Amino acid sequence: MSNFKVGEKVVCINPVHNLIKNEIYTVSCIFEKFGEYGILVSELQPIATGILNGLYYYSINRFRKLDHQFAEDLCKELAEQAKEEQLILN
Repeated sequence: MSNFKVGEKVVCINPVHNLIKNEIYTVSCIFEKFGEYGILVSELQPIATGILNGLYYYSINRFRKLDHQFAEDLCKELAEQAKEEQLILN
């Protein structure tokens, strides 16, 4: 079973064709064929490494889940750095 859900944000870790490494994509559809899973993403036209029912899909192995806590921590750290730099400039 796929760990991804439709509407979930995922990060590309193994790009192919028009995927970009570390880019965030939204899962729009999940396919299963012979025990292998693939997804379509909202941001791109369907073109990729496999085909099912006339639609091309990306292997789920090309993505990981978006780590929201990491993103929140990074934003907080950047905001603190910007605040410190503003204090130095003043």
